[in-house]
Amino acid sequence: MQDPPILRQDIAPGLVELDSSDPETQVAFWTSCVHRRQPELHRIGGLPVDRVANDLLTRYFDSSTHGLNVIYRAAARDQAVPGTLLDKDGLYDALSEHLMFFEVLSTEEKNTLTKDGSKLPSNVHFERVCEKVGMPCSQASFGYAVRALRKATLLDHFALNTTESHEKSKVYHCDYDDDFIHTPFEKSARRRPMYDGKDKYHVPIISKQVPIGKFSDYLFTSKYLRKGRVHWSHLQFPSTELLLACGQVWRLPGPCLTVMTGLDKAQPQLCIHHKWSGEESSDYAWSHMVLPSIRLDSTSRANLDVYRQWFQNIHESAQKGVDAPPRVHVAVTRMNLALMWSSGQANTLISSSEAAGYYIGRWTTDSTAHEISCFQSLLNKLTCAGAGVCCMRRKRSDGYEKVPTNDPDDMEKQSSMDKCNTCGKKHSLAGISIDHDLHMALKSESEDGIEFAGQQANDDNVSCTSFEKTFEQVLNSLENQNSALRIGDHYHLLFRIVLNRTNDYMDVLELYEAAIRRLNYVLHDAHSSHKDDLITKIEKVKLELITLERVVQPFAEYVVPELYSFAQTIQHQHPLVFHHVKEIQNNVRAFLPKSAFLISRCENRTDEYDRMAQGKMNNILNILTFITFVITPMQLMTGIYGMNFRIMPELDWKHGYLGYWWGLCLTLTALFAMILVCLQRR
Repeated sequence: MQDPPILRQDIAPGLVELDSSDPETQVAFWTSCVHRRQPELHRIGGLPVDRVANDLLTRYFDSSTHGLNVIYRAAARDQAVPGTLLDKDGLYDALSEHLMFFEVLSTEEKNTLTKDGSKLPSNVHFERVCEKVGMPCSQASFGYAVRALRKATLLDHFALNTTESHEKSKVYHCDYDDDFIHTPFEKSARRRPMYDGKDKYHVPIISKQVPIGKFSDYLFTSKYLRKGRVHWSHLQFPSTELLLACGQVWRLPGPCLTVMTGLDKAQPQLCIHHKWSGEESSDYAWSHMVLPSIRLDSTSRANLDVYRQWFQNIHESAQKGVDAPPRVHVAVTRMNLALMWSSGQANTLISSSEAAGYYIGRWTTDSTAHEISCFQSLLNKLTCAGAGVCCMRRKRSDGYEKVPTNDPDDMEKQSSMDKCNTCGKKHSLAGISIDHDLHMALKSESEDGIEFAGQQANDDNVSCTSFEKTFEQVLNSLENQNSALRIGDHYHLLFRIVLNRTNDYMDVLELYEAAIRRLNYVLHDAHSSHKDDLITKIEKVKLELITLERVVQPFAEYVVPELYSFAQTIQHQHPLVFHHVKEIQNNVRAFLPKSAFLISRCENRTDEYDRMAQGKMNNILNILTFITFVITPMQLMTGIYGMNFRIMPELDWKHGYLGYWWGLCLTLTALFAMILVCLQRR
């Protein structure tokens, strides 16, 4: 049995009593203490993001113990009787001049605080605060009251619970230990098949999790009442108001709030907390990290499973021939993910996803309607363009010959193209069964040709940016009692999340490799048309890979080395964490060279196609030159006997046309053809 939670003993008795009451009572009280929202925020027009006014964000919402103690000590110095604790004068100075909850008063007006409070409207609200914090006010009581006033301001004056702008904002919270998950958690009810070579597995499908229903209940539930050893909060597409309110719950410092509110513009970064000298409550010392989250959408992930099964099949049937690679649906989203974690005593992790991810690319390699016409097929045979090998091209005296290619994709040229049945039947791809959604995605994306790159990923379930899809592996591990993740602490949770994200990097590259393989196959197939479109898609693959490389490279160069150094400092306490960091390091080390290799493959495919196109043009010119050279004698004879001279005895010959003219023309034509053949063989 877990020991009952111990309420805070470092704050005033009135605050202890209020902290142990239900959230509705706390919200009602602190809302009655809020006189107004800060006038500077009103002049800006709302809550500031760091790009607007960084000073306001840090000044009004830095909830760290250090940040609030700075204000506390400044107010203690400026009060009428300087001291270590705040009296009414110092408390009012802190809540007005520093934090702007109340009007700034002159010296004469301050005297009315102890004489006749009814003269000032804000005095009634201020007196309610004084009753709870106790006089003189301690640092802990002051910090508690300021955080509560901020949360009440965000709920009341910024309508955190009601405005439509917060409809997409969600909070998922999980308190767990090795035996129990103490918050609502929906276990997996369904499973999906997954192939690993010959083996088939049934992987759990994470059920839809229930977010926090009322923000007020979450914000005013005391942390000391929460059970469990590890606390994990995820902010899904949070609004600025929600970010700042949650920052008050978990005592986030200004730098963390700045990163969270500007997450869409944040670059990969890592900041490890360095303890303030002599600072109290170090258990809420926060570190933060920003990393790019690159995800395959649901259809692409299913397509990747099909490709992996096909790849296994071609190795097993290498002696029997090779099937065509499956068509590939590429849909990759990119968004930033922020992770904030406390020191070991608090065991708390906060994750946040930016409000709008976007597609790096969304397209399909090719459609089923790619067969060419009979005329085009004949032209390809004449110009030797069908299979990319010219039957008339021979090694010449100048040393020119076709550039050899040693790519493994060449063995795919002999196979027939795959077919996809109409809806209502069992769909298959490259001989592998696929579901209806994947079939429809491949069909629609290849037909409409819509450009999705750079567009927002609005559908969370399709783009896999929902909470359940983003943390699928983590939630699967949390579901199992006494799993390695449940036995560990928040450091294990942190590094497991980062490891899963870097594993996604490698999955994305594997999907692009599958797309390149498919495009290369169709490009070399003699029965495929629209090869210019295929080259365009290869160029698209190249550009998207360059984009991915630029996204991941700062994370690999600047964040991973520091993360490795941090893991070394806690290695003796968390050996599994250090193992995760080594895997993260290996993933990013493998990502950059592999992406560079795939980019070079795209360039080689483009160059090869250019050579093929140039060879096709040369073959056409050769044919035209041959025809022109061969019929030159006939044109010459026609020109001579087409002249209007009076004396032309050949016109009166009995066999002048059939014998003399045709005989001479055919003889000269054969002679010219032999000359041309001899010239080509040299």
